[in-house]
Amino acid sequence: MSSQEITTLMEMGFTKERAERALAVTNNKGVEPAMEWLLAHADEEIPTGSSGDGVGGNNGNNAPSNSEPSSTDSSEPKQAKSLKCEDCGKLFKDASEIEYHAAKTNHSNFSESTEEKKPLTEEEKKAQLALLEEKIKKKRAEREEQEKRDALEREKNRIRSGKDMTAAKAKMEEMEMKKIVEQRKREKAEEKVARERVKAQIEADKAARKAKLAK
Repeated sequence: MSSQEITTLMEMGFTKERAERALAVTNNKGVEPAMEWLLAHADEEIPTGSSGDGVGGNNGNNAPSNSEPSSTDSSEPKQAKSLKCEDCGKLFKDASEIEYHAAKTNHSNFSESTEEKKPLTEEEKKAQLALLEEKIKKKRAEREEQEKRDALEREKNRIRSGKDMTAAKAKMEEMEMKKIVEQRKREKAEEKVARERVKAQIEADKAARKAKLAK
């Protein structure tokens, strides 16, 4: 189970427990199958750590019977069926939804409510599915755009690196050519000095022979 998939589902408004459950039920096939399962089972209770606290659970067995006298119904306190955000009036099924809502909106005033969170109608499910699909498309487009930018940056770096290598190679070749030219100059200078030395020696030998003949 990918933590990135859980985060994506939570960003779409689902609680962590429902996201984990959806991914597990759909065999971790990805965000879209999990999202479709969540919309199809929007009214299904997701078990949490506590099952008998009466908040966010299935309270059908504890609901007062319709056969009881009306006087009993009015005397007994009504059972909480949901949690309510006093800041925006939104209803929640369990504490995990409250935690996510509080983290997302910074709302902090919550209370128990006898109102029951109404299940989504087919039209609402379709609208929410369309909205979530739009979010997925947007995130996919953003990811593809980022991948294009990354690929372009990598190509620029590759070209820049290639140019740097070409420039470095050209500079090395230039330095090597300078060394060769300087070596040839030194060799020519040494050859000239050697020729001058031989020429001087020949002239000295000639002068010595002339002086000997003159005597």
